[in-house]
Amino acid sequence: MSVRIKMTLDALNKRLDEKNMLVVQNEEGFLGKLQFRFNPPVTDEEIKKLPFNIPSDYEDFLKICNGATLFDDPENGGGLQLLSVEEILEDYQYIDYPPDWFPIGYGYDGCRLIIALAPERKGYLYWLDNGGSLDDPFGFLNLTFEKWFDYFIVAQGSKFWEWIWDFNR
Repeated sequence: MSVRIKMTLDALNKRLDEKNMLVVQNEEGFLGKLQFRFNPPVTDEEIKKLPFNIPSDYEDFLKICNGATLFDDPENGGGLQLLSVEEILEDYQYIDYPPDWFPIGYGYDGCRLIIALAPERKGYLYWLDNGGSLDDPFGFLNLTFEKWFDYFIVAQGSKFWEWIWDFNR
């Protein structure tokens, strides 16, 4: 079991109120009360339905919650949807992903979070911007799921992987 994922979820749950809401501050002075929803855990039988191998840290996440909605504004939407196994299978059939690539999340105006497995890369997450291309080398985040998830929660739902470019502007 990924200790990092469990610790991140435990710490987050301690900060959520009785309605699974959290006050967050993001870039440019945004302050809002955002909601979280977590699906029940996946079964081993459901995981076996996936036609590809999944990293162990991501499998551990699914065994805690089979998908989740993170940092959702109840009035305006948004946030990030981490897909359930069923939703992964559904989305997987609509895009011609390279071998060993599959979607695990979407949000932020149609962007997708993708697991892009390759033996030469330790960090396997890929961020596909809306209208972007799967062959854009800048989409690689060089992060595992457990690191990305931890950083995403700490960054309060901000696309922290884009911050480095903002520093240079």
